[in-house]
Amino acid sequence: MHAILTTSRCSEKRVPPTVNDTSPVRLTIGVDECGLADGYDGGTHSPKTVDGYDHAPTASLARPPLVMHLARQTDTTACMKTYLPYGNERLELELDATNVTVIEPRFLPGLADEAVAFEQAVRNPIGCRPLRETILASDQVAVVIPDITRPLPTERLLPWLFAELGHVPADHFVIVNGTGSHRANTPAELAAMCGAKVAQRYQIVNHDAHDRQSLEQAGVGEDGQPVFYNRQYCQADKRIVLGFIEPN
Repeated sequence: MHAILTTSRCSEKRVPPTVNDTSPVRLTIGVDECGLADGYDGGTHSPKTVDGYDHAPTASLARPPLVMHLARQTDTTACMKTYLPYGNERLELELDATNVTVIEPRFLPGLADEAVAFEQAVRNPIGCRPLRETILASDQVAVVIPDITRPLPTERLLPWLFAELGHVPADHFVIVNGTGSHRANTPAELAAMCGAKVAQRYQIVNHDAHDRQSLEQAGVGEDGQPVFYNRQYCQADKRIVLGFIEPN
């Protein structure tokens, strides 16, 4: 028997502590994008519980290239022990399999100064004008953020963004929490995600895909079905979407 363990983001899948079956098995554990193993740096707040699972809401801004580290267990008598990241903690897993390969990420150092890197990026974008020249003081601006199930360091990004757009009044912004079909995040969760100062000064709304009154038709899909977006997002003069690229 050869078991393959993939240790990655938060382990939402429950797995048995041992595997005793002697038949061939391929075991993959915990591949999601809301936990510690993908670079979560501890942040300033604890994991949040969403639908019964703990989620760490922040991650390192610099997501370096993923380098896989393989560890093999071929001892026919020893028990294989490994750990799965879960929230701010980890779960211990023991397998009595005789041939196990553990595939785990090894991360490289991030940016030396994240704030400076952000400033340089928005002031020297590729193929377009700098952000502060694109957004006018009179514009109504929608800023979209991922909800609490995604480890974007929103509480760091938003202050840098608003500082760069300091010529735009605070009441011209609306922060749209991109929940998709997830539940709305609570005021306490939004304050932890965005930072207390941002939550106090700027309007934050939870996107609600089930509330037809909060949506506006933005077009028609290839299948002929109408496509609806958040109404405040559609009505904004300028739209800024914050996010990251990661397998899902």
